[in-house]
Amino acid sequence: MNIYIDASFDKYTRVSFIGWTTGDLLINGVDMIRSQNINQAEMSALCSAVRKLGVNNIFYTDSMHVVRNCACDNVIYIPRAKNIADGIVNISKELYLNRKRNR
Repeated sequence: MNIYIDASFDKYTRVSFIGWTTGDLLINGVDMIRSQNINQAEMSALCSAVRKLGVNNIFYTDSMHVVRNCACDNVIYIPRAKNIADGIVNISKELYLNRKRNR
């Protein structure tokens, strides 16, 4: 199965949104976490997807840090414009920020 992963990071609050989705968008997940930097958040997105879906998938990421630091051949770089998980993460982040503003 093809899995797309992505993360966002706010350097002021250290809040990150991590997410993953299948190529057909039928299976996906998003979590809000705290992280020290974007690289840690991106790696957490991969770990979350592996925990939920298993290691025997192909994982696409726009993070060269994840590709270089992962000891597996099934983690592949994809440009951000082609990473469909980017949209899922950004939507979740915006929903969170809107709820926070409306309190």
